[in-house]
Amino acid sequence: MHSAFAIAVDWIIAIVVALIVYGLLSGSLRTFLDRTIRVPSGTAFYLRALLLVLFLSALSRILMSGFDFKTPPRLLDYVWAVGGNLQSMLNDFVVIVMIYVVLVTILAVVLKPKNEQ
Repeated sequence: MHSAFAIAVDWIIAIVVALIVYGLLSGSLRTFLDRTIRVPSGTAFYLRALLLVLFLSALSRILMSGFDFKTPPRLLDYVWAVGGNLQSMLNDFVVIVMIYVVLVTILAVVLKPKNEQ
């Protein structure tokens, strides 16, 4: 029962962090994509893709990591386990955002000359 509660806490924190990352990036990214792509459905696609990838990476990290305790766990054991899972998830978010920035930069470089003509 305690492991289910720890997974639920992990999942809630992961969703909140994913929404915070998306919230910080979405405004500027929407403006950038609107000016670069000039196709509203393309902007919506790239923003939804970012949100979907953030959610799925958080879900996969939480589901892949388990709570294996050798002795009956205490509260601090759960705190350390949740913290370790969140550390892995945040590392995944950093990699995802870096790859996403590279892809959007390549998109901007490829499409910018076509839009200016």
